[in-house]
Amino acid sequence: MGLASHDQPDVRTRPVVLFVKAVFIIFVCEAAIMVLLEKVPDIGGTWRIFLDPIILAAVSATMLYWIVSPLNEMLKTSEQAERKLDLFRNLIDKSNDSIFIVEPETAKILDVNYKACITLGYGRPELLNMTVLDIGEHITDNPAWAEYVGKVRNYGYMLADRAKRKDGTTFPVEVNASIVKLGRMEYIVAVARDTIERERTQIQLEESETIKKIAECAKDAIIMMGPKGEISFWNPAAERIFGYSRNEAIGKNLHSLLAPGRFRDAYQKGLSYFQKTGQGNALGKTLKLEAVRKNGKEFSIELSVNSVHLGGKWHAVGIIRDMSESKKAEADLVHGIMA
Repeated sequence: MGLASHDQPDVRTRPVVLFVKAVFIIFVCEAAIMVLLEKVPDIGGTWRIFLDPIILAAVSATMLYWIVSPLNEMLKTSEQAERKLDLFRNLIDKSNDSIFIVEPETAKILDVNYKACITLGYGRPELLNMTVLDIGEHITDNPAWAEYVGKVRNYGYMLADRAKRKDGTTFPVEVNASIVKLGRMEYIVAVARDTIERERTQIQLEESETIKKIAECAKDAIIMMGPKGEISFWNPAAERIFGYSRNEAIGKNLHSLLAPGRFRDAYQKGLSYFQKTGQGNALGKTLKLEAVRKNGKEFSIELSVNSVHLGGKWHAVGIIRDMSESKKAEADLVHGIMA
């Protein structure tokens, strides 16, 4: 993990303690044999030759058991810790957020996950030779870092910041940091989320709301046709001009709903070509055509239409002006002149 090692006195000193105990037991047993031989004079040298190795073997076996058994347990514990460490590494490397482990006193980066390297454009060895001050835009000096650490230590801290990539560009991040204690050591674990997509989405929402308000205030009908020829947008002016409410129009085939029957086949053939290419005879032009209201009556319109590529498919946006009043005014003018 690249973290500083923790104090584990029991693990390091246990074999030494066991060895000292075993040596002490050997000396005690040897002393006991000497005392026994002195107090029991009938036990000759022959018996001592047999007795010494037996006692020594028993003591040695006990000593080996006391030493080997704890060592086996320590090896098992070490293997389990390695497996857990590998699992932890795999988990954080698969995270969609950047994860940093930082030394509180120096701001030195002790470890990072794969996402952090990809997001910032650095290799892991490069980041491990850097500090948080090198990649943060707002926290750029030691006093600012000390203040930040104090807030994290007291109650955890979330910071909206901008991070700096290796190429010098910056992007918005949301950092959630907390203090983690391991043994006598403290670490800051910081999870940084790239919020640039959220920022873009917010901008798009604001723009779409602006467009929606403009469309609602427009006197001309604004209609969007989807890739299958269906109506996907219908503003209030379209409701007034054609007589269909938004709920009645959305999802219906535009040509079947609004075009006179005699033109529908030609329009459908043009739609097939538009779906493939995003091009058509009507695009980029202002045309005078006939349309049909909900009550079945035909009337004159002026149509301006353009294509929009959204989600990998072609859509058409049309602005339609009702020309029936103009036609009537023209007819009245001609009638007056003729009269």
